[in-house]
Amino acid sequence: AISKLYNSMASSEPRVRLCIDTLRSASNTAHRLRVLEVFKWLIREGDSMKSQLVLEGVVEAMLDSVKQTEGAKAEPPDQLHSVRGTVAFMLYALACGHPSNKRNVVKRGAFEYLFYLLRNSDGSQRCYDETRFAMLSIWSMCYSVPENQIRAVSEGAIPLLLKHVAPSTASPSSDQALQSHQMKELRYSAVGTLWHIAGNPVSWPILLADPVGLQSIAA
Repeated sequence: AISKLYNSMASSEPRVRLCIDTLRSASNTAHRLRVLEVFKWLIREGDSMKSQLVLEGVVEAMLDSVKQTEGAKAEPPDQLHSVRGTVAFMLYALACGHPSNKRNVVKRGAFEYLFYLLRNSDGSQRCYDETRFAMLSIWSMCYSVPENQIRAVSEGAIPLLLKHVAPSTASPSSDQALQSHQMKELRYSAVGTLWHIAGNPVSWPILLADPVGLQSIAA
């Protein structure tokens, strides 16, 4: 169904606008997830499509879709986490390897959303994808972008990342506990993100004041 929707759309701007308008008007979480899957197809077309999506307002539409899902109390919790994780992945995909998008997605509210995900991560399976892609998104947006590094530090990214570097003391229910390889993946993502933020001297006082932070950038 997703491929049929994608292939049925005419190329050029109306296709992007149609997708964004469809996401904004989606009446339930399942519908939002289907439209988000179409965006995954679109970004495969390359950097020009990534630029167009951001300029047409896909970041704002995706962030609004998360708010709508969180406000729908009748929706299954797993679907909420699916929306959160998919939007985090999309932000990563839009920014990765795209210098102008790295800046533009941050200007359009990406950091606030990504830091929100990290603050609310409880170390469970449900939060795994959204937590991992939140960190990878910040990593990508801070890579070789000094203004984003400074903004990440000023908005409190370092303490949020450090909690994923240290061994977890959380004790989610057994069926929701992360596997050891997942914990390693989160730690790797956190350390890599801290490494790129540490490329800016504004981060040094915070990192050097914390034993975990010092170890993470020295590893």
